[in-house]
Amino acid sequence: MNRAGAILAILGLVAAGFGCAPPAGDGSRSDESTAVDDLVRRWDEAMASGDPQRVVALYVADGPAAMPPDRPAHIGATGIGVLFRNMFSGGTIEVRNRVDQVLASGDVVIARGSYTQTVRDESGQTREEAGKWIAVTRRNPDGSLSIQRNLWNRDAAPPGSVPEPPLATTGSPGAAEDAECLDTPSALDTAFNAHWAAGDVAALVANHAAQGSRLPPGRPIVTGRDAIGAYLRAYADLFQDRRLLPIEAGEEIDGDLGVTWGRHHMSFIYAGEGVAGRRIEGQGKYIAVATRGEDGCWRHEWVIWNHDSPQVEVGS
Repeated sequence: MNRAGAILAILGLVAAGFGCAPPAGDGSRSDESTAVDDLVRRWDEAMASGDPQRVVALYVADGPAAMPPDRPAHIGATGIGVLFRNMFSGGTIEVRNRVDQVLASGDVVIARGSYTQTVRDESGQTREEAGKWIAVTRRNPDGSLSIQRNLWNRDAAPPGSVPEPPLATTGSPGAAEDAECLDTPSALDTAFNAHWAAGDVAALVANHAAQGSRLPPGRPIVTGRDAIGAYLRAYADLFQDRRLLPIEAGEEIDGDLGVTWGRHHMSFIYAGEGVAGRRIEGQGKYIAVATRGEDGCWRHEWVIWNHDSPQVEVGS
């Protein structure tokens, strides 16, 4: 039986007056999309330089956070400098990022995208990886953007970690017909945690926008309510007990656009013959983005998370 170890992130975000940049290839670019493209170009160049201070310079001066996979979050310029100094010590890094979608309101610009990365060590051996990211940025007076916090994860699980479960094959539950209307980000977060603990997948799906996305570690992006429902059902069926406990959380709201972030502890106990009672525990971090619809209700647009260390089964 396949076993799962990815933490299901749970938070929602708030705002009002957001704009979605047009998708690449339609011949038009918003100011926000152009600024994000420029930031991504500068990021790729800074990573290729191997100079941690060039990366640090891309973040805001006041309380920035970098949230990498398999490591704790690094806060502030000093912490972020240490993170990338350690990363560069493993060899040269060539990374190419793609911007997939941009949401903006006021001076808050949030982007999600994907990356491919090649790390070459001193012996010439290379390691390839692909993944996805969300970056929360602030608009500077000159129109450029600086990163307030960013989180990324890999599409493939690290060797030895608990694999993702297969998607449910019996169809995805639709959104609950009597879906609740949540009027704050904290209410959206609390509801998600409660529905996840109860295994109420229909209510979980209803907490997402119609074309919302979840960006899980160890699996490519999952987009749309049907795909999200199949993904969440696979987890709900796999565990008899599922708990996600927030450790700390933050929130920023601008109009109808919002973002929450933080850390959580997860404790999942398997169901099923031969595995019942076995447990996965760990800690992770998340960024969640939500928008408020015309009906006044908040729903998740994008949710990304990763683990502070590779997820493994810890026994009963």
